[in-house]
Amino acid sequence: MRILLSVTFAVLACAVVVSASERKTSPHEFVFALPGYQFSFPQDHGSHNSFQTEWWYYSGQVRSGTGQAFGYQLTFFRHGLEPNLLQANPSRWAMTHLYFAHFALTDIHNSEFWYAEKLSRATMGKAGADSDRLSVWVDNWSVDTDGWTHYLDAELRSTETKQVLAEINFELVPEKPPIVHGTEGISKKGAKHGQASHYYSMPR
Repeated sequence: MRILLSVTFAVLACAVVVSASERKTSPHEFVFALPGYQFSFPQDHGSHNSFQTEWWYYSGQVRSGTGQAFGYQLTFFRHGLEPNLLQANPSRWAMTHLYFAHFALTDIHNSEFWYAEKLSRATMGKAGADSDRLSVWVDNWSVDTDGWTHYLDAELRSTETKQVLAEINFELVPEKPPIVHGTEGISKKGAKHGQASHYYSMPR
């Protein structure tokens, strides 16, 4: 069975978590998420490479053309390996970031669940993210934007036959502006200085 879900101008339900302060303790360290950062959209949907970790998370419920209900989740993670590594080694083979992606799909009526993961280094175009807008990809899975429209593409393949079992091709448009979470834009993750994230979402 192959499932193709294609949604145009649906509601965006996503959460994007970034560490997005401009305060650095050293040019050789990643920066921390600290109070006082002012978001600017849509630019802040993009990557913030001066921070070690960030992710873009989409989830929601959709219906196929026959009315069948599905739940989906698509997440991309970026993990920086070392600050200023690209300046130290400008080779296109230099590994500056690792990218992870997770895609899951639930057939609600039939109680079936599928998922897959991908991992790639940010070299030779295999994975990456733009810093001036939201465009992130790992292999052929991607999230891209055109103004306020978000385009999601991902597929699930059989581990045995490599045939495509399910795929999504979404155009999502948020109904509300981004909502910043936490106090002064800070979502605490621990008691120590900098153990936090800048977290915002665009819910239904």
